[in-house]
Amino acid sequence: MIALARDGMNGLRLVLAGLAAVIVGLLVWRGGGERQPGPMASLSVLAPGATSLPAGDAARPAIERTLAQATEYAAVIDRMQQSFPADYERLLIEFADRARQDGRIESADYYLSEMTRGLRQRRGILAARSSPTALAHIFDMQAQMLGALSQANPKLCVDFLYGNVSPGFYDFAGKHRALVASMALAAVDAVTDGRQQKIDRRAPTTADFDLLESELTRRGLSRTEIDALLDGRTPEQAVPDARMCQAGRLYIEALQTLPDESRSRIQALAVELMARS
Repeated sequence: MIALARDGMNGLRLVLAGLAAVIVGLLVWRGGGERQPGPMASLSVLAPGATSLPAGDAARPAIERTLAQATEYAAVIDRMQQSFPADYERLLIEFADRARQDGRIESADYYLSEMTRGLRQRRGILAARSSPTALAHIFDMQAQMLGALSQANPKLCVDFLYGNVSPGFYDFAGKHRALVASMALAAVDAVTDGRQQKIDRRAPTTADFDLLESELTRRGLSRTEIDALLDGRTPEQAVPDARMCQAGRLYIEALQTLPDESRSRIQALAVELMARS
């Protein structure tokens, strides 16, 4: 995940850090706290909804059937097939290879997460060049997801902020597929829009970050919390899950109040860094 640090060359240095100052949801979820080798995240335990691999090595048909049965995800699958057919085909091949290796078929929620993450890795940088509306919609959906997670389980909400995923998330996703699908569509649509718009934005300025910091202060965030969000500093004392989740929600709320150009520059930077991570 990313945080945005404000120091170094020309008064602004951008770094990758452990804490998610800005999150892009399904495009950045991955298994565990560390990046796993290869194109897909691996789980140390069986994800909820997983089943044994059918006889006859029918991995791909079984995966396609699993996705088709999750009708809430149909629009996402259709959009992927229409807009990024080569990426969709490559991902299904990888899913089938992994299923044969592990001897099981995962849940539709797992495959949708991995599908959008795979698109982020190959095409996500295009989302940074999308229109202000498409960019803002990504973060609108993030706010909705954080709200739902905070009500269901603050620990899952914090995992979301840190870019971690656990079987508990798949339980949540299975009960909130409409929300998960809407967030995935926002990400896919931003990539598609960026491929057409090709907007070239300059990096956020120190003034942009100062505006954001002022908004965070106005919303009651402490110096420690602001440093964690803007500079990726790990708090010396652990922040309770409920408070950390609230801080993430306040971050997005503050970001949404910035002037259009400042907001778009920071949002585009966040998406670009996620695509490069």
